[in-house]
Amino acid sequence: MFSDTYGSVTTTFIRNEVRHFTQSGEIVYVAQNIVKNSEGVKIYQLPYRENIISRKIRWKKWQKDEQLTFVNSSYGKQLNNIIEQEKPDVIHCHFAYEAIKIIQNISLEYTIPIFIHFHGYGASQMLRKKSYVKTIQDCLKKENVFPLFVSGYIREALQSLSIDVSKGSILRCGVDLDKFYSSSFEKGDGKIIFLQVSSLAEKKGHKYTMLAFSKFFQLNERYKSMVKVIFTGVGNRKDELLNLVKELGLQKNIDFVGNVSPEETVNLMNKADYYVHHSIEAKDGDKEGIPTSIMEAMAMNLPILSTNHAGIPELVEHEVNGLLCNEKDVEILAVQIKEILSWGKLNINRDKVEKLYNCKIHNLQLEKLYDEKSK
Repeated sequence: MFSDTYGSVTTTFIRNEVRHFTQSGEIVYVAQNIVKNSEGVKIYQLPYRENIISRKIRWKKWQKDEQLTFVNSSYGKQLNNIIEQEKPDVIHCHFAYEAIKIIQNISLEYTIPIFIHFHGYGASQMLRKKSYVKTIQDCLKKENVFPLFVSGYIREALQSLSIDVSKGSILRCGVDLDKFYSSSFEKGDGKIIFLQVSSLAEKKGHKYTMLAFSKFFQLNERYKSMVKVIFTGVGNRKDELLNLVKELGLQKNIDFVGNVSPEETVNLMNKADYYVHHSIEAKDGDKEGIPTSIMEAMAMNLPILSTNHAGIPELVEHEVNGLLCNEKDVEILAVQIKEILSWGKLNINRDKVEKLYNCKIHNLQLEKLYDEKSK
């Protein structure tokens, strides 16, 4: 498996796969950066280095949208040495943009099946770049390269740009249901808690969630002393969001608790009454695939407030698993906050995750794809 970074708190779906394949086979991970290796997997740290002249030329071509290339003789030599030593049956590249490094530098003598996993970024923001689309088209023309899509929405987005998706498969992300399950929890302060577990990236929609709660409190003043909104995550937008909290006078209603572990996430979701994730398309075009945290919240029976964004409606059916509104529609979200207060925990939410977004099923489907393509 390959990605630029291994072990970050936002990529539990990768670590779920790693844990599975350490039990059912052998796995080697190649990454530029290693944040944490709690799974104890064998990792090769392979930095991508280039001289100043090459970097400037590559960057100028990318800025002008003329060419996207990561061809690098030193990187390629190290990569192919790892492949020669480990002799993998398959190569799985998480994140399409990063996968280009592997495909452009792997020796032509290797016909190992290579999977490109399309999540949000590589099938949204990057599609604005003609050179990226052309590069992905060229990658998928190779007989041994196969795309994976986390949602039908992503498959259709690629197909609309004449990217060949015919060899691909929809492989929904999965949740570890042994970890994410609802249990009784006594809340000491009796607050009604809305939770969002994510980074503080623009596409996560925190600004519009806060504006909607401000509007909701204006229309329903008695709830201001009763409702708490908890945001996890870190990022360079935190100061901007904190300033908005002050501007809206929501200091007593909104808490930022930083990055959380999977165990802390379970604890927060057990305390929460509702899950909110107002995803939007960012100014640079970045979109979600389907947020794994929504799956986790549904596995814990939480009703969902979210948006008609990317693949989310494939997971959250409006007025069944929660309530959806259009992106940035603060007025409707404010009304939906009031409406969802009459909802209790939803067993059907966990049922849907068990059937369609279960990491055990996901891993078995992935293993089947590996077997099919490596024969």
